[in-house]
Parts: sequence; structure tokens; C-alpha cells
Amino acid sequence: VLLMLALNRRLMEGDQMVRRGQQIQTKTRYILEGIPELYACHVGLVGFGAIGQATARLLMAFGCRVSYCAAHRKPELEESMKVQWLEGEEIAAQCDIVSLHLPVTPQTTHLVDARFLARMKPTALLINTARGEIVDQQALASALEEGRIAGAGLDPLSPEPVRPDNPLLLLSPQASA
Repeated sequence: VLLMLALNRRLMEGDQMVRRGQQIQTKTRYILEGIPELYACHVGLVGFGAIGQATARLLMAFGCRVSYCAAHRKPELEESMKVQWLEGEEIAAQCDIVSLHLPVTPQTTHLVDARFLARMKPTALLINTARGEIVDQQALASALEEGRIAGAGLDPLSPEPVRPDNPLLLLSPQASA
């Protein structure tokens, strides 16, 4: 949730602008452009185990609309948690934020690939606090560099420890998020 808030509020960009003495210009630009509030976001959770469910509960406190996809649908939780089931392709296409909460398996390795990223909205954010191997990092770097998605908040990268030649570390400052 912290990564979602930081990306939505453009925390890193704002910090850099303040450090350059451009605080007033930055505030003016943010006011004119608008800053999306988390409550207005449709968040898609890919994986709905204990961590995905805990994330959904936190997002409910912000007033988010939450959808999920998982290997097995959990209708018993949908009404009580006020979440909606969507297929993975629909999560990518419909959600403002896509957050990954699943283990690495042969089926989930590079689940987020160029095709998945191409389905996402250009204003969408990708959050990965699961495992680095779930995301094709070259495809993500290309999507960010070309502006096909708005940003990514990544806890893990692959491999860990991260290598200096990781394509996500080589992004231009404007493309990295």
C-alpha cells in the first residue's frame, strides 16, 4: 500500500523537485494536473492468499474498489470483503493499480510479460512485493521507457541481490518510478 501511495502522490518526483528548489512550481503543476487519490483507484490483486486478503482489507480502509484474480475463485470472501473476481486479462485492462501477491512457480514466472503490460492502461501502476521472477523485467523496462504504463513500485527484483546491468536500473530518470 505504501508503494501505491508513493507512486500516486509522485513522492520521488516531488522530493527531487523540492531538493532543486522548485517546490512552488511543483505544487502548482500538481494542483493543475491533479493527483489521483487512492480512494478513486480500482486496484487489482493478482493472487488472493493471506497477503492479498490483508492488502484488500487495507485498501478497503481507503475506500478503493478492489478486484482479484487467483488460481481458485473465493466466492465465500467476495461479499464479506466486498471484492470482485476478474480474470487476469481483465485485471490488467481495467485496473488503475495492479498489485502482485503470488508465489513463483513455473506458471507464474514472467506472468507479467510484454503481453500483460500491453493490456494495462497507460495511466496504470504495477506493484510487485511478491517475487522478482514474476515480472519480465526487460518487458517492464521497455513499457516504462516508452510510457506504456505510468509507473512501477518494486520491492523485489530478479536476481537478488540485483545486478548493475538489470534493465530496470538502467532506465532514464524520467521513466523510472
